[in-house]
Parts: sequence; structure tokens; C-alpha cells
Amino acid sequence: MRFGILGSLRVGGGEATVTAGRDRTVLAMLLLRAGRVVPVEELIDAVWEERPPATARTQLQICVSRLRQRLAALGLSPEVIVRDPVGYGIRIEPDDLDADVFAREVDAGRTALAAGQPSAARRHYRVALALWRGPALSGIASRSVRRRAQALDEQRLAALEECVDVELRLGQAADLLDELSESVAGNPLRERLRGQLMLALTSAGRQADALAVYREGRRIYAEELGIEPGAALQELHQRILAGDAATDPEQRSALAPVRSLPRAISDFTGRQQTVVRLVKEIAEDRTRVHLIDGMAGSGKTTLAVHVATALADRFPDAQLFIDLHGHSEREPLTPAAAVSTLLRQLGTPAERIPLDLDDRLAVWRTELANRRAVVVLDNAAGAAQVLPLLPNGPDNLVLVTSRRRLIGLDDGRPSSLPVLDPDEAVELLGRVAGPDRVAAEPEAAAEVVRRCGHLPLAIRLAGARLAHRPRWRMRGPPRR
Repeated sequence: MRFGILGSLRVGGGEATVTAGRDRTVLAMLLLRAGRVVPVEELIDAVWEERPPATARTQLQICVSRLRQRLAALGLSPEVIVRDPVGYGIRIEPDDLDADVFAREVDAGRTALAAGQPSAARRHYRVALALWRGPALSGIASRSVRRRAQALDEQRLAALEECVDVELRLGQAADLLDELSESVAGNPLRERLRGQLMLALTSAGRQADALAVYREGRRIYAEELGIEPGAALQELHQRILAGDAATDPEQRSALAPVRSLPRAISDFTGRQQTVVRLVKEIAEDRTRVHLIDGMAGSGKTTLAVHVATALADRFPDAQLFIDLHGHSEREPLTPAAAVSTLLRQLGTPAERIPLDLDDRLAVWRTELANRRAVVVLDNAAGAAQVLPLLPNGPDNLVLVTSRRRLIGLDDGRPSSLPVLDPDEAVELLGRVAGPDRVAAEPEAAAEVVRRCGHLPLAIRLAGARLAHRPRWRMRGPPRR
């Protein structure tokens, strides 16, 4: 591997580094978005944050020039960094970046586990985890880099938890005690890790130590978050007290699935290219935030619910929906109110929802960290309303709808929704009002959808009126 970001930044496959601080930040941003163009504005923000100098663009060019020279000195092609009218990108092969190899091995582990091959799954997970040398991109203080690096750290923890589940199932609890103790000490709020340590201790005949780990966790949750441990951890605690935890070596951390999506429209029409593209991007890409914008009535919510429903099998643990009221008669929801609603959808008792916003968000992210969940944030007012609600879990998908393009969500992939084309609009009218009526008056049907501005909502309303008045014609007075 020629580049390493799973730890301190590495270049050239060894200990060689890029010494200049700005150059390190630029290279880190490019590697975090490998294969994609990073806009100049994002790079400037990552390097200088709120105080970019007037010469920021020129200095950025100098940084890139120095990076190319450094790569050449290390025996790498300077042309790996490419210029684009929008910004810069880095062009690498599949095995060039440790983060890509990590993701591939984790996916292989999950595939092997789904195929009933736990030993093979364990090997893949351990290959992936062995790539880590410390926190991702440690030593780089840029807020933009740190935000993205934290997402990688979260993926490592999730992979570790999945690997430990497999190893507990394979009867390797005794070998996990040191690693789990260290991981719980470094991540004291992570309930799944704490439960795994309790299981490993119980399997090793150390029930008293397992109960002590629970008591310590309960104290930490109370002091830092003002809440009790989650239902899964409480259940495990009771099983250990009853002496039956060792009979089931696999932690029962999976909670009951949550289904909070509105009903998908059965006569969904059009948008096929958009649906296929979104589903493909979600399946093949690691982008987990998709932003759907469009004018009122263009079908943003319908599309988001349709895609979320179509992908439900990929996100079986939770399917959540909330209207943020960004453009409605009500006041837009505050992040505090929104996250409270989402936590209640997950079944979190009111007494476990902290009053402080930061604590509340910590509970929200913890609840989703181990879930394969899709969240639809509908009708957003702006990026400031959405940003605090974005979860960190590697298996979380967020679909955001808004009437305006949301600026400031760096990890989001935008999709602007146009009106329906004429054929799709007429097809939708036929599905709602009846295909025979459209076939009988095709020119009138085309005029109806034109007057509706080819907007799905307006077409559905017109079609519903026609469906409830069978004597009406598309044009002219009612039939007698």
C-alpha cells in the first residue's frame, strides 16, 4: 500500500511522511475522498478554516506542487494528483490505500458470515483490523480532517465488535479479554463492547468481574449522560445474575426492528433513472448521506420513502422518518426536538433522553452505532438543522429532502429533482385517474399535466378528483 491513513499519515508504503503541516492536511483530504474531486473551497476550509488569507488559492497550488515533488522523491508518480476545474483529486489503485483495503476485507468478512463461514469471516476481520496503527490520521488537527477521520474510527470499532461476536461464537473468549478491556476503557460509552467484555469474562468463569464491568458502565452512563444502560445490556446483566449467560455465547445485542417509514405509494411512477442511480450509489459507494432537493410538489418525500423502502432489506434494524417542517406552516423543528422524536421511534424511554443537546445527540449516535438503519430527514430547512442529526455508524444511511440545495454537508451527495417529463406525467395521471380515461382523451390528458406544471403532487390531486367523479371528462362539461 502506497498510502496510509489508518493511523498517522504515511506515504510511499513505509514510514516516510509529508512534513509540511498544510501539505499533510491537503493530502489527507484528498485521500479521504480518493477517486473523487475535492473542491478548492473545501481544501481551503480544511487548511485555514475561518481565516483563509487572500492568497489562499495561490498557496493551495504551492501545496499541491510540493506534494507532487515529495511523491516523485519517494518514487511515486506526481501525476497521481490530478487537477480539475473544480478542485483536485488523487488517482489511486484498489490496493494503494489502507482504508480501501480495510473496507474490502470487512465486506468480505460480512459476506463470509452471511454464508455461514464464521472462521473465514474471522480471518477477514482480523486482516482488516491489523491495518490500523492508531486513530485515523492522528496528528492532523484540521476540523474537516478530524470529522472524516472520526467516521473511519467508528468503522474500526464496528468491525471490531462484529469480529468479537464471531470469536465469542467460536469459543475464543479467553483470548479476547485483554483486547476488550482496553477497548472498553477507551470507549466507555459503547454498550456493545461492554456487553462483549461481560460475556467474555462470564465465559472465563469470572462472573463477579463481569458484574463489576456492568456496575462501572451504569455509573458512567449516569454521570456523563444521565441515563440507565440500554435494554440489551440490562438483559445481559440479568442473565449473568441468573447464571445462564454462558449457555448462549452470542450477545443478544440486536434490538427489535423499528419500522417508522410512511407507506410507500403503490403507484409510484417515473424517476426510474434517479431511483436506479441512487440505489446503485448506495450499494456500491460508501457515501451514506444523500441530499434530495427540488421545488414544492416535485415528489421529494415520495422518492425518498420509495428508495428507503426498496433498500429496507439492507437496513433491517431500523427504518426511521421525521418531518423537520423546514417549509411548512409550523416552525422548523430544532435539532433537540428532532433527535428526541427519533429516539422515541427507536423505543428509548423518555427518562433515558437527556435534557442537554450534546448528551442527547450522544445517545442518538450510540443507539444507531450498532444498527443497520436508514433515516429519512424530510423537509429540511437547512444544513444547520440536519448536521447534528447525522449518525456516525458505518451501516447508517440518511436521505435528506429539502426545497433548497443544502450547502455545508460535506459528506452529502446531492440530487436535484426536476419535474416529470411529459410521458411520465401522463402515465402518473393514468395510474391515479384510470388508464382508460387517459387513453380516451390523450390530448386533454397532456393538457391537464401541463397545467399541473408536470409536478407529481398537482397531478395526483387532479387525478384523484377525476377518479372520484367518473362522469367528468378531462376537458369540457360532464358526460350526461
